[in-house]
Amino acid sequence: LKVEHILVVGHYGCGGVHASMTGARVGLADNWLRHVGDVAYKHSALLQSIELETLRHAALCELNVIEQVQNLCQTTIMEDAWARGQKVAVHGWVYSLLDGRVRELGMDVSGSAELDTVYAEALARLSTRDEMVALLEQMLDELVDPHAQLNVNLATSPRLVPSGTDLWAAWQ
Repeated sequence: LKVEHILVVGHYGCGGVHASMTGARVGLADNWLRHVGDVAYKHSALLQSIELETLRHAALCELNVIEQVQNLCQTTIMEDAWARGQKVAVHGWVYSLLDGRVRELGMDVSGSAELDTVYAEALARLSTRDEMVALLEQMLDELVDPHAQLNVNLATSPRLVPSGTDLWAAWQ
């Protein structure tokens, strides 16, 4: 390897993640999406605890990146590079198509010895959901007519999303 940084980047609103969540078949890509289904199964307790489908989708996007960073770090290519003393780090990010921002997931690994700790910390941060709630509130603010008087605070009232609001369709 002749690089110092490897980025594993997912994106919120991912159609492949949505297909995996809903069981939709998309053709040849189903072979690659199988891994997303495995991630959903592995973290089913966390995902089932998230009531709003949009947040569950966003969480699966993040979980998929975290798991793929872990998978990459466990390859012989990375293990051999670190064993040689090569300075190479793997980073997990998620990109928002709505606001153009990259969100770091705290999944930054520079060697085999730190993988388990970094992985556990990234999962712990994900399960707190505070940042995800803030992200969804921001997205709702951008989606809602600026002249409407809608004040959504999902942290205290997750059912305030107006019925009929299809956030998934709005993301596409």
